[in-house]
Amino acid sequence: MKKRAQPPDAQTYTILLRGFSWHPHPEQTLPRALKIYHSMYAHNCPVQPNAIHTNAALKVCALAKDMDALWGVAAKLPARGSGAADNLTFTIILNAIRAVTWQAYTDLPDEEVEEKCLRRQRAVMQGRRLWEEIIPRWRAGNLWIDEPLVCAMGRLLLLGTTERDHDDILSLAEQVMGIPRQGRRLPDVEQPTDTGERPPASSASVDLEESGMSRNAQVDETPVEGDESTGSPPEEEDAAFSPPQSLPIPTLTPALANVFRDRPTSKVPSVSTARPGCNTLSLLLDACIRLHAVRPAQAYWGLLTDPSGPYDIEPDSENYHMYLRLLRYQRASKMTVQLLREMHSGELKDKKILQPKTFRIAMSCCVRDKMNRHSLGYGQRILEIMYKAIEPPDVKTCGLYLELLCTVARTDFRASIAALRALEVPGMRLLKNWVNYEMRD
Repeated sequence: MKKRAQPPDAQTYTILLRGFSWHPHPEQTLPRALKIYHSMYAHNCPVQPNAIHTNAALKVCALAKDMDALWGVAAKLPARGSGAADNLTFTIILNAIRAVTWQAYTDLPDEEVEEKCLRRQRAVMQGRRLWEEIIPRWRAGNLWIDEPLVCAMGRLLLLGTTERDHDDILSLAEQVMGIPRQGRRLPDVEQPTDTGERPPASSASVDLEESGMSRNAQVDETPVEGDESTGSPPEEEDAAFSPPQSLPIPTLTPALANVFRDRPTSKVPSVSTARPGCNTLSLLLDACIRLHAVRPAQAYWGLLTDPSGPYDIEPDSENYHMYLRLLRYQRASKMTVQLLREMHSGELKDKKILQPKTFRIAMSCCVRDKMNRHSLGYGQRILEIMYKAIEPPDVKTCGLYLELLCTVARTDFRASIAALRALEVPGMRLLKNWVNYEMRD
């Protein structure tokens, strides 16, 4: 370009930096991307880097999972001006922290439980420090907060190993989205006294029954076939994120612990507040599941999905699956059938939200609710909806139904005989023909 007397402009640098992030192996293109980006700070460079260039460079560092390079780029950001960090900048950094921490967490052997716990908690501490810098900018009008930024911070808090981390997700939604909390918050961390006493790092001793976060649904010991996405039993979903007891956790300062506790001054949503969507709904439901907060989760679902409410969120398939997991934890098989009928009727029927994974979660709810004498009947209704919704029927769902049938057969033999007839339907015969046809091929 220089030989043709066409010096590169700002758009040229943007195209180059974004192109490096599209490479299938970004760790190979990272050195060249950093060389081009840092050359823009030279005194003889006609183009000075702005927020778009910085975000493109940060994306390359995040995809390459090089946190040292990422912090090196972020350190050059000015506090104000066209090159200052914007909402996308903080979103990229928070997502990079979460991705790198999760990869390191999965790479560590299972024996190093303490190191895994510490890595996750250090990542949460980094996110809290970033949020402590974001909020003053937002309140001063120098930064716009959107849903991707809020959910990036919330997903990072989900990595936390303490109850306060998950509870702060509800406070986060109230702080920047104006969504009122549906359960009482944990008490704030107070300043240490002059006697040298330090407040506890976590508030696990708070009685959740008083805050409306019920623990009445105990985890069942019966193994249940898991979801298609995870392949793990529903009991292992909660246990996979349960922190081990008596492990050293980095101590939170009162400022970092209460960074999400600024309550909105007005109950009316402001123009500057972020607009919640399906991602926010999934985040809140996930946080409530980890807190074993059944009633607040149902309240959030009703508040955010109410057509006549202020938010009017239309749930997607992942929202429905998350809510089904909540009902499975609660052993609410009746509500599960009602939700499946809602998903199979009206406008939702044309959107094909029902998937094989949907019926596996629903049927596993009936398996967990095996002590209910009506659970077998609810399982039959789930099969009826499945035969009408998907073709061919899901084999794993039928296996879960047989598992439920074997459990009920010990106490009610006549009901089990009648339930076997639910498998002798055209949908099941179609499944048998499909299996035989695939075996011939």
